[in-house]
Amino acid sequence: MQTLVRVLIIGLLVSCSEDPDSLKESCTGKIDLETQQFPQVWKLVKISGGMLNTETTGANMYWQETIQLNADGTFIKHREENNHASEASGTYSFALAGDQESIELTLTYSSARNLVVSCYGQLTEKYILQTKCKLVGTWTHCDGYGLYYEKL
Repeated sequence: MQTLVRVLIIGLLVSCSEDPDSLKESCTGKIDLETQQFPQVWKLVKISGGMLNTETTGANMYWQETIQLNADGTFIKHREENNHASEASGTYSFALAGDQESIELTLTYSSARNLVVSCYGQLTEKYILQTKCKLVGTWTHCDGYGLYYEKL
C-alpha cells in the first residue's frame, strides 16, 4: 500500500512539473497585452550596480521584493529589507516604449514612500517588459541600481 501511495505521489509531482522547454517557449514571442492574465506577481531576482560590474542575486541581494499587478489596474509592492517589511501601492499602466518595440510598465504610487525608485523623485517608476517573463527597471538611466524581475 505504501509503495502504491509513493508511486501515485511521484506521478502527480512529475505530471504537474513545468517542462523547461514549454516554460522557455511561453516566455518568448511577442507580448500581447490583450491576453495578459492577472493578478501577476513579479519577483526581484537580481540587483546590479552600486559598484562597477557588481551584481547580487537571491538571498544576497540588498532587499527582497515583489510587485503584484491586479486586474483592476492597481499594484502592491512589497519589500523586505533589514528584517523590516514595507508596502506601497497605487495604479499601473502599460504603453509602448519610446522605441515603439518594447512595452513599458509605469507604476504610479498613491503617496510618497521610500519604495519608489525614480530618477526624478516623482511618484512614478518605469519598467520595461523584455519578455513575457522578464521585467527590468529603468533606474539605471540615472545611475540607480539595475533591478531585474521574473514573473512567478
